[in-house]
Amino acid sequence: MTCLQFSDLMSSSCSVDSILCEAQGRSLFKRKSYQLFHPRQTPDELRVTGCRCFNPVSGGEDHYTLPNIWHSCRLKHGKGTAIFRVAETSRLNCLSYQIEIFTLDMELNFGETMPVPALSAAETILKMKQESENYAFIDVRSEGEWLKAASPGFRNRPLLTNEERHLVGKEYKAKGQAKAIELGEKLVSPLLADRIQDWLTLAGHKKAVVCCWRGGMRSNLVANWLRERGLETYTVAGGYKALRNHYLDVLEVERDFVVLSGLTGVNKTGLLNACTVDKVDLELLAKHRGSSFGSFMDESQPAQVTFENELAFQLMLMEQKILLEDESAHIGRIRLPDAIRKKMASASTVILEATMDERVRHIIEEYIQQPMASGVEWDRLRAFTLKHLNRIERRLGGKRKSEIQSMMMDAFEGRAEHCQWIALLLEVYYDPMYRYGLERYNRPVLFKGDFAACKQWIQKNLSG
Repeated sequence: MTCLQFSDLMSSSCSVDSILCEAQGRSLFKRKSYQLFHPRQTPDELRVTGCRCFNPVSGGEDHYTLPNIWHSCRLKHGKGTAIFRVAETSRLNCLSYQIEIFTLDMELNFGETMPVPALSAAETILKMKQESENYAFIDVRSEGEWLKAASPGFRNRPLLTNEERHLVGKEYKAKGQAKAIELGEKLVSPLLADRIQDWLTLAGHKKAVVCCWRGGMRSNLVANWLRERGLETYTVAGGYKALRNHYLDVLEVERDFVVLSGLTGVNKTGLLNACTVDKVDLELLAKHRGSSFGSFMDESQPAQVTFENELAFQLMLMEQKILLEDESAHIGRIRLPDAIRKKMASASTVILEATMDERVRHIIEEYIQQPMASGVEWDRLRAFTLKHLNRIERRLGGKRKSEIQSMMMDAFEGRAEHCQWIALLLEVYYDPMYRYGLERYNRPVLFKGDFAACKQWIQKNLSG
């Protein structure tokens, strides 16, 4: 909070009509409404006719004469807050108590802000990595902006909702900034108390870092409101755009990857999760299991930009060789960043091996048994699985696709086992694609073996 400190000592016997204070290059009385904070119980009334302020920028004194102005305030014992009101009178009354320090700050209109300390994108991310228990990271963009481009570590609590932002944007185009701000105040004011309480609740006892699109009006407004309520608050210089540019730079940094490879169904993700080494689960970030049948029934994939931001943030947490699961250029509709994909294409590999029976059993458990155990109806699961089979008909060929579909429907109807159509699909579709990839990239192989052997090798050779 930008403060104006009244540092003179005034006894109960003094009567003055001016106060020497430190003004930080800004007019004290530009506005009619102010806030007063004081650490001790103070008189109920303060009357002022003017003030004499030292300006540290110019090195001189700024003089303000304010005849016929009366500011009244009521303060509780301890830390008080008051809004000064304007009325008719002409002098500063004798003070009943000795005053050590007053801190005076403007009560801001909607759209007005006082300077708030700003963190660079790098400083923000560093605090997120090293001091996350001490900071609450609040993104005040609209829900729509957040869904298109979320930032790791932040939680979305909009100042303007999608509809409110749309209306303000239309007003800005039609009538300019002043009218847009006026409409924003009209829309938000009835809900502002609840929104401020929501931000305060989210922050708890932590310091707050507030972010909007470019680090402009929205984040500064919210930061001012939180600081007025005693919360240590910062903004992000340049806003989300600065964070995004920082993450893009991170994705270009050279890193030492080790790729965990193997045929479909060998349980590469399970091995990745079982290893306590520096690792990034690309499928978890993409919310997709990577294969043609890999989407989740009740969970959509994030925006491409959100995935890239999350990936960059995860990579920043790593210091040793980083273990990644082998992926194609796309994980569902998410595309791996070119720099990451190129590095993975030339990285050394660990190849996880399993028998066909083990692979089929794992696929049945993950794609059939687990969804049904979680409450998914069998007819819905059948339709979901058939939809994904239809998507690869062109690669399978019509005859082969019809054969697999018939076996699949028999299994869902209980007339056959799921292992039959799954084994055939692995043999004619997935395994040829995997072997083609091995021949194409010809990456160095560090180790190959079953689940237990690969885990032991990874723990021994990739741990810090």
